[in-house]
Amino acid sequence: MNILKSLFGDRSIASSIGANLLTKVVLTISQLILIPIYLKYWGNIIYGDWLIITTIPNYLMISDFGLNATASNEFCRLIAQQKHQEAFKLFRAVNSCFLVFGICLLCLFYTTISIANLKELLSINELSEIDTRLIIFFIV
Repeated sequence: MNILKSLFGDRSIASSIGANLLTKVVLTISQLILIPIYLKYWGNIIYGDWLIITTIPNYLMISDFGLNATASNEFCRLIAQQKHQEAFKLFRAVNSCFLVFGICLLCLFYTTISIANLKELLSINELSEIDTRLIIFFIV
């Protein structure tokens, strides 16, 4: 932490970097510990099914097509230029866009999981169709 302080000087920046680093270390260690436990108790096939199912929310999270990053950059630019009213308008517009886009995406997604044969579509081997639907429903 002293190295970070000497590099950045500001305590809040050093603390933020330290917290982010600690988060990454904890996540890495937990994944290294949990994977063998999952494999031991679930086996390769069920763990593979679980991996397939849990990738779905990750795809949904990255489906904003860069709008979040672009809006964040523009928002920061407007705040830095003291254009608070324009930043607030941008914030409302982006939130409205995400709300409409999210509702449409969730409706489409839940319609798809209620109609499609997910076990066949995702090549799920061990889990039943009902279990697959319930897991996906609650994860998303």
